[in-house]
Parts: sequence; structure tokens; C-alpha cells
Amino acid sequence: MTKPINIDSLKLAEELEKAKGDPRRTARAITDAILNIDTTELALKSDIAALEVRLTRHFYVFYVATFGIIGLTVTLTKYLP
Repeated sequence: MTKPINIDSLKLAEELEKAKGDPRRTARAITDAILNIDTTELALKSDIAALEVRLTRHFYVFYVATFGIIGLTVTLTKYLP
């Protein structure tokens, strides 16, 4: 489950009210809100690539184990009554 990006909307609203239509103050308030977003919980492309590698390895281990069990079962059914 992904976490939402948190923006201090109350602070932004207060700053926009103070701007009173002044484009510079409005732009500054919006820019400050964007710059203060906490991005520590966001995944980077490198994080996603590393996860893909790990999942691929787990898939192949599962694949080999599954076919090993199937092969063993087939072999045992040939030799057991």
C-alpha cells in the first residue's frame, strides 16, 4: 500500500491568504510547499530495480523447487507400487 505525500495544507492556505493575489507571494508559497514535501518514504528508480531483481531471484528459486518436487514425485511413482 502506498503512502500519500504529505503537504502542510493549512500552512499553504495561510500563506496563500497572506499573498492576497500577489503573484510573487503566491508563487513563493506554492514553491515552499513543494520544497517541504517529505520524500524520504518515496521509492527511487534504483529501489524499484533492486526489488525487481530480488523478486526475479525468488521466482526462479520457486520455479526450480516446484519442478524439482514434480520430478521427484514422477520418479517415485515409477518405482513405488
